[in-house]
Amino acid sequence: MNILASIKQHLFKILVGILVVSSIVVGYFCWQAYQYYKSPEYLADQVQEALKPGQIAKLAAIADFGPIFTRLSSAIATSYPFIESGENQQERITRRVQIALLEKFRDTSKPAADHETDKEKILLRPLKVLPPDFVEQLSKSMHLQRVSEYMAVLTFTVRHPQLNNQAFQLAFTVSNTPDGWRITDFSNASQVVAAFRAAHLQRQEAKRQIYVRRNQAAADTMRNLLTLESCSASTGMISDGRTVLTVVHVLARNKSSQRVENVNLLVSLQTPDGKELLSRNLNAAQATDPGADFDHRWTIDMDRTDPEAQALLASPSLVCKPRWYSMALDNGRILYDVEVLSIPEDIK
Repeated sequence: MNILASIKQHLFKILVGILVVSSIVVGYFCWQAYQYYKSPEYLADQVQEALKPGQIAKLAAIADFGPIFTRLSSAIATSYPFIESGENQQERITRRVQIALLEKFRDTSKPAADHETDKEKILLRPLKVLPPDFVEQLSKSMHLQRVSEYMAVLTFTVRHPQLNNQAFQLAFTVSNTPDGWRITDFSNASQVVAAFRAAHLQRQEAKRQIYVRRNQAAADTMRNLLTLESCSASTGMISDGRTVLTVVHVLARNKSSQRVENVNLLVSLQTPDGKELLSRNLNAAQATDPGADFDHRWTIDMDRTDPEAQALLASPSLVCKPRWYSMALDNGRILYDVEVLSIPEDIK
């Protein structure tokens, strides 16, 4: 009986000990869980969940989009003043950004593989602000860094294939608010948009150089098709005493095997010391067969009160500087040589 009582007494103590230890362990893990749910790490996990396809609504519960979009739209208006310019510009930019992001987050399809290898064709495509795998890049690059008891920073790295694969780091402020940890600001929006703009302008210049090279190739082709032999010009007053008549005479030879159907010639009339007095684009719907001469005269009528007419009359002689501007060939091809100072920005 004493042995049985002793066993019961020890068993009771063991059970009590196990219960106490279990309570401590459960309490510890509950406290840990409570601390986790009240931490920025928990918010980061929520963000990761919200970045999964079709989960965009979850971001609204953990992000203050008002100040985030205000910061972003202000940065866009500063770096891109021509976008949605005018009254309520930032509001219209915000709506435009919201639509673009919603479309991207709601799109659950995989980006199609790009098999294009021609660098010029790739460069001439319209620039899309968000890369095809934007959301996937956000999910894979997310990093959380605690700053203080009340603040942390959530960063993402996005590389853009249309901007030489340049990396842009997006930083968002995470604050400990009465409603828990929330994303409260796009803290480096100005820097990100400014860096994007700089890369965009580099891309624009690279595109412009493509057109410059193409125009130069067209100019060389036209010079070889119709070789300019001479250009002369003379100016005088006709009998009515009011009209100044300028005659431009151009002689060229078709040294190619291609028939030329139509030409446009840009002519600059200058003084002997190189001062330009008049510039005109002259057209001639005159066919020129291989081996034949292009021999054409144009007349330019001007009122004698016109300052350009007076300058032409006052010049002791005129120097004619011609340049083929465009040319239509019998095979349907049209060549252009247009000075490319700038090209339209094609941002979507």
